[in-house]
Amino acid sequence: MDWRKAIYGTSEPSLGRHILLIAVLFWGYGVWTEFVPSAFGAKGGVFLSSVTTVPLTIYLWRGYSTGTIPWGRRPNSFIFRLLSLAALPFLIFNLIWVITVRAIPDVAARVVGTQTSVTMTLKASCRPRRRECDCQLESEQLRFPWHICFSPSEFGPFSPVEAVILSGPATRFGIHVSHIEPVRGNDP
Repeated sequence: MDWRKAIYGTSEPSLGRHILLIAVLFWGYGVWTEFVPSAFGAKGGVFLSSVTTVPLTIYLWRGYSTGTIPWGRRPNSFIFRLLSLAALPFLIFNLIWVITVRAIPDVAARVVGTQTSVTMTLKASCRPRRRECDCQLESEQLRFPWHICFSPSEFGPFSPVEAVILSGPATRFGIHVSHIEPVRGNDP
């Protein structure tokens, strides 16, 4: 069996399938990585995602309606087709936003970023979770997925609301969190 057939579903994949695979891999990396985008990076990502989503959605809607882009399995129900086409802009926006706000800036921070530390106030919680890490530091400042995972053995005792120092390589677009440490006060 040809490796392209196993990955792409065909032995001669189109440029669109190559781009889609790379985009999905970057999206997965962006969701998984510990990156805190800056306000500048988040605003720029929303603008870029919006500007890119509109023409791409129109292109795909036109392709599906004219038949130039075939449905994988044609949905029998008109309602299902309508819901699929209605969900398309949200899926495209999400894909592009995660790539432009989290994945690409995180790779850039790791490659060309300078070592930086940022102090933030985050809410700590530890409980068993099936699909996410058990111990999380949460805040709206972190943006999607609104939490950073941490290990209680490395972090030590914590209170529900904790001032922490996030350190790691950073660029203008945000910081890749490589180390988390609580802010220790001057206790007598």
